[in-house]
Amino acid sequence: MKKLLTCSVGALALLVSTAASAQYHDRFDRAGLFGSLGVNNINNSVESKTGITKSLKGNMSVMPVIGGFYELALDKNFSMTVSGGLAFNSFSYSYNQKYNNIGFIPRDTLGNADMYPTGGGEKITRSFNSLMFLPQFDINLMTNPIRQTAILEFRMGLGAGIYLNKQKNVYGDIFEIEEQGNKLSYYYTEHMDMGKGNTWASTYASLYAGLRWRNTTSDFLNRSTLGIQFFLPFNNYRVGKTEIQYHAVGWDQVFQTESAKFNLNTISLKYTFSFTPTTR
Repeated sequence: MKKLLTCSVGALALLVSTAASAQYHDRFDRAGLFGSLGVNNINNSVESKTGITKSLKGNMSVMPVIGGFYELALDKNFSMTVSGGLAFNSFSYSYNQKYNNIGFIPRDTLGNADMYPTGGGEKITRSFNSLMFLPQFDINLMTNPIRQTAILEFRMGLGAGIYLNKQKNVYGDIFEIEEQGNKLSYYYTEHMDMGKGNTWASTYASLYAGLRWRNTTSDFLNRSTLGIQFFLPFNNYRVGKTEIQYHAVGWDQVFQTESAKFNLNTISLKYTFSFTPTTR
């Protein structure tokens, strides 16, 4: 009898909790659309195996995203959001294609030295357009209303980009430098691969801080959220990258190998429009 009573009380408590949760859901669940405009930079993903002829640099590019979301309320101050968006981004970078000077690395004490290309040169910039689908999951924490009209919102989440297009390119050229009676011939090769059969792109953690409005005189404002979002990429070998090597002509010498991964290392201004006004 005691066990039956305990089970009955537990079931009743679970039922009450479920009913209360359902009320929260009915009252606070939201769905809507979002758009963001961000700046992406792959410079922090540049890797160089040696310091010789180091020139590769990631450039900034603008990344707009548009999509939809559904927010599941677990409490008036706690919810979860699933979203999906389409992102357009141009992965951009630059490097020296042709050098103007010759550098020397001492080989022995007799004054013999190895030559390598160095100094200022002819810079080339490349940019590759990508279209990605961005699924994302967030946990949302919200403050109590401030002066009854504004709510601070903080989101932590995980997301990924899935390439909807792919590209693969190979470039190269041969150059010769003459300086003070010395002559050096070298060539470079560049291999760029993005998408690899429409696979996963960048995986990332997401941090967001924003502001929701409620109980204002504007219905549009009561449905709006505005904030700043950061993507912090994880290391992912499928992300796509470019790799550049400089070789000596006529003998087995690699002056430098540089690479840059096509990560989503982005900071964005994000706007959200809900089909229902905020009532928390």
